[in-house]
Amino acid sequence: NQNDDCPICMEKMDATDALRVRHFGCCGKAICMTCAIATAKRKMVLCPMCRGDPPVTEADKKRMQKECAKDGHAWAQYNVGHYYAEENDTREGLKWYTRAGERNFAAAGNELGKIYQDGETVARSYEQAFHWFEKGANAGCADCQSSLGALYVDGSGVDVDKSKAVYYCTLAFHKAQCNLAAYYL
Repeated sequence: NQNDDCPICMEKMDATDALRVRHFGCCGKAICMTCAIATAKRKMVLCPMCRGDPPVTEADKKRMQKECAKDGHAWAQYNVGHYYAEENDTREGLKWYTRAGERNFAAAGNELGKIYQDGETVARSYEQAFHWFEKGANAGCADCQSSLGALYVDGSGVDVDKSKAVYYCTLAFHKAQCNLAAYYL
């Protein structure tokens, strides 16, 4: 679930926020970054959730994440999409990013929006870019909010709407994660 409590400290966490959540490839579970840092400081070697061995090599990490992706974990689907994109297998990367995006994993919405906006690896489609940026923005992704605001400014894939542009850029600006938002404000 996207909006769960951290099983260690019980603080609210958004499982789609890769900067504030640590996912474990061994079991597919997640904890907040504060608890992840605390476990690292304590030099815990085993996963705090399943007590399993975390992946040691990059190949093990990829294999475990592919297993988690096949089991339907959106964070792993996103990571697998990233692996394929890095290997220039855009078709497989797009497939996994799309699966994660359909499960409302905000970062996937941002990647898909950029892919369709750039049009380098797929046919450029501002309508698809808008769709994915909007999906990610509604899931709380500041990068998507900023990009969506930019689309409303430019009228790319959507009618020009300055009030919506200001709304989405302001959301992104308040998260203090996107310099682009400040440019459009």
